[in-house]
Amino acid sequence: MQSYREGFYFNIHQLYLDSWEAQKIVNIPVEDALRKGYQIDGVDPEKVELLRKEELRLGVPDLLRNCLIYERIDGGAFLFIGNEEDVSLPPKKNGGIYPVPT
Repeated sequence: MQSYREGFYFNIHQLYLDSWEAQKIVNIPVEDALRKGYQIDGVDPEKVELLRKEELRLGVPDLLRNCLIYERIDGGAFLFIGNEEDVSLPPKKNGGIYPVPT
């Protein structure tokens, strides 16, 4: 038996999938926010270009866009970018989005 909350989120997701109007309401602010890109702070300026290349290799711009869309639909989301030395995370799934164990 589904709780009210689970049913509510199911309906919201179904509305997003079935309605071009709902998709526009969710997607347009995300597209507007990412139109000019984003800034990387707290890193040596010489390394920013290397980070940008790695972001493109990993597909971070698309992952960030998807994360922001999920945030608008569900009311919260995050994108964790870690390194391969952290064994507490699940294995990579082709650079995709996956849940982090809590």
